[in-house]
Amino acid sequence: MSLRSGHSDDRTQFDDLNPSTMIEVNRYCDQLESLWKQNQDVTLDRFLTGLPQSVREAALPELIRIDLGYRQQFGLPCSAELYLSMFPKLDRVWLDRQTQTVQQVQLVANATAQFELPQQLGDYLITGTLGSGGMGDVYRAEHKLMGRIVALKVLKASRLHDVGSRQRFEREVRVIAKLSHTNIVTAYDAREEGGMLYLVTELVDGEDLARLVKRKGTVRPVEAMYYIWQAAKGLAYAHRQGIIHRDIKPGNLLLDRKKTIKVLDLGLARLRISELPNENAESTITNANQLVGTAAYLAPEQARSPLDFDERSDIYSLGCTLFCLLYGRAPFHGATDIETIMAHLEQPIPELPRESGQYKLPNDLILLLRSMLAKSPLQRPKSMAEVVAILAGIIRVEQQTDTAPLLSPISVAATNRFDRFLQPLKSSISSAFSDSRSWIAGWLLMCALAFLLVGAAFIIPQFRSRLPVIPPQSVLKTPLKKSSGQPEWSGGLVFDGQTSYVHANTFYDAVASPFRIELATIPKRQTEPANLVTCSGPQCFALFVDQQKWGVACYDGRRSRLRVSTQQIRYDQPVVVAAEWNGEMLDLYLNGIPIQTVSIEYPMQPGPTGLYIGGLPPGVIPDYQGVRFYRGTIVSVRIQQGELSAPAATLADLRNVTPRTLALFPFSERSGVQSFDRSPAGLRGDIFAATWGTSAWQTNE
Repeated sequence: MSLRSGHSDDRTQFDDLNPSTMIEVNRYCDQLESLWKQNQDVTLDRFLTGLPQSVREAALPELIRIDLGYRQQFGLPCSAELYLSMFPKLDRVWLDRQTQTVQQVQLVANATAQFELPQQLGDYLITGTLGSGGMGDVYRAEHKLMGRIVALKVLKASRLHDVGSRQRFEREVRVIAKLSHTNIVTAYDAREEGGMLYLVTELVDGEDLARLVKRKGTVRPVEAMYYIWQAAKGLAYAHRQGIIHRDIKPGNLLLDRKKTIKVLDLGLARLRISELPNENAESTITNANQLVGTAAYLAPEQARSPLDFDERSDIYSLGCTLFCLLYGRAPFHGATDIETIMAHLEQPIPELPRESGQYKLPNDLILLLRSMLAKSPLQRPKSMAEVVAILAGIIRVEQQTDTAPLLSPISVAATNRFDRFLQPLKSSISSAFSDSRSWIAGWLLMCALAFLLVGAAFIIPQFRSRLPVIPPQSVLKTPLKKSSGQPEWSGGLVFDGQTSYVHANTFYDAVASPFRIELATIPKRQTEPANLVTCSGPQCFALFVDQQKWGVACYDGRRSRLRVSTQQIRYDQPVVVAAEWNGEMLDLYLNGIPIQTVSIEYPMQPGPTGLYIGGLPPGVIPDYQGVRFYRGTIVSVRIQQGELSAPAATLADLRNVTPRTLALFPFSERSGVQSFDRSPAGLRGDIFAATWGTSAWQTNE
C-alpha cells in the first residue's frame, strides 16, 4: 500500500504546496518533534500560534499526525475529541482515520522490529544488493509488470519504532517527488509493505565520484569541472524550489555511463543516522539538533548551527568535492569527525597547487575553487547559478585545447572524422613495417593506398559534376550558411533550457498597441514550452515557443490573447523572429515575412515588473504553469512601441535603434555577468547561468 494508507482523502494541503513552502512546513514539523523529545507536555494549539499565519492551515494536518504519533508512543490521550476541542473545524472522519492509522503503524513496527527482506516488495522483485547507507539498505529491483529496473531504499528496522522518522520520511518523499531535472536522481514512488518503508528511485548505471577518485586518484581538470558543472545545474534547480541538499559529497554524485552526473539523496539528508562506522571520513553527522552533513565536506556555518545554512552551504560542500576530484582527497581531514569539523572552522584554505599529478589547473579554476571554499558565505559565489555560469566559461576555454573532448553541450569541438577513419589504416601500416618479415606486405599496402588516392582525385570531381543541385528548403527569406570570414551571426548568449535567463528589473513600459518584440536566435530542439522574451507587469507581452512552434501572447490588463504558428520551428538555423500586437491583432514574422498563426485559449495574469530574456525564474508566472526556459542562442533583442516600420528581416536591421525603441540588447559583450541596453533607456540585464556563445553565421546578402 502507499504511505498515505491507501485513502484518497488522506491527501492534505501539503501535497499542493510548492517545494519551498513544503520545506518551511517541514521545518515546523521538526520543531514540534524536537519539543516532544525534550518535553512530553506539548500543547499543539499553543505551538500553532507561533507559526506564521500563511502556513498554519497547511501545516496543521501534518502537525496533528506527529502529535498523534508521540501521544500514542508515550501513552497519552490521543482521541479525535482532543483535537476537535482545539480545532472545531477539523473533519471528524479524517481524525478518526489518523488515530487508527497511528495505532496500526505502532503495532506493525513492534512486530517487524527484526525482519528479513522478502524476494518481492509490492510490485518490485528484489534482484540484488547495491549497498547500505545512513537511511537504510539499497537493493536492485525490477517492476514485475513494467520491467523497469530501479533502486529500492528500505528504511532501517531501527527507524520503524520512531513515529517521527516514518512521518518525516513520508513528507520528504512528497517534496522530492515534485523535482524533475536531468542531474537529479528521480524518485518514482514510496510505499509500505508489511511494515517496511521503502523509496523507489531510478537506478543509475555507473559509479559515484567517491569510487571514481578511489580508483583513479585524481580526475582530469576539464573532466572534473564538467562533473561539478552538471551537479551545480541540478542543485541550482533544487535551490530555486527552496530545497538545500546539506550533504553534498563525492559519494552523493553518481556518474552514469553517458558521463551524466546525478545528484543523490536530495531532500532525504535529515533521515540519516549516526550509528554508521567512520569510513574514510564519509560518515554522516547527525544529532538531536538535526546537524546534517558529512564531516569532510561540511560547511563551517553548518557546524556552528544546524539551522544556519542556505544555498551557499551547498556551494562550499561542492567546492570540497571539486577539491577532492582535482587533488584526490578532501580539503580537511582530522583523526576524528570533530577534528575534521574544527579544521573547517579554524584552518585556512589548503594550498591549491597549479599542478596535480600530470595535470595543470587553469588559473580561473583555482580562483573559483578558492571562492567556493571561503569560510564566510558572503565571500562565496552568491548562488549556485553563478557557479554554473563561471564553470561553463572555464570549460569552454579549456576544451579548445584539451586533447580528449567531453560529451558535453558546452561548445565541444567536433572530433576529426578523417583522422578516425585513417587510424586503423595507420596502425596496419605501422604493424607491417615493424615486422621485418612483412616488409613486402608493407610496400604493397603503401602502393595500394597511393593508387586509391590518385584514383579518388580523378574520379570524385567528375562524379560530383554529375550530381543534381538541390536548392535548400527553408522558410528563411535568404539562405544562411556558416562562414570562415568575419561573421555577422556570432557570439550572443547561450541558454541551456533549464536555469538560464537575463533579467532587466528596471524595465517597465506599459504594454500598449502597437507593441513589438524582435530577436535573432538559433533555436535548439526542446520539448517543453519556453519564453524567449517576456515583458512582465500589470500588462504583459511575450514571445514564446511551444509544441515546436513559435507563439505570441498578450495581456492588456483586461483580457488575454495568444496565437501560435502553424509551421514548426527549424532548429539549428538562425532566424529573426518578430512578435507584434496591433490593436486586436497578434502577428508573427520570420525574417520579415508574416507567417500563418492560429488562436488558442490560455489565461494570463499580471506579474512582477521587468524584462526577462531566455526564460522565467520562479514567481513570475503561477507555479502550475511550470518552468519556461529556452534552449538556444539569442544574438540580439529589440523591443519597440508606437507607430512601427516593417519588422526586421536581418540581424543588421535588428541592431538599429529607432525613436520607437524601448530596449535593445545586442549581446555583444562576450564576457561578464551583465549585458547593456543600447537604447536611450540604458538598461542593465543581469545574466543568470547563460554563457557567452561563439557561433559563427552570416547571411548571403
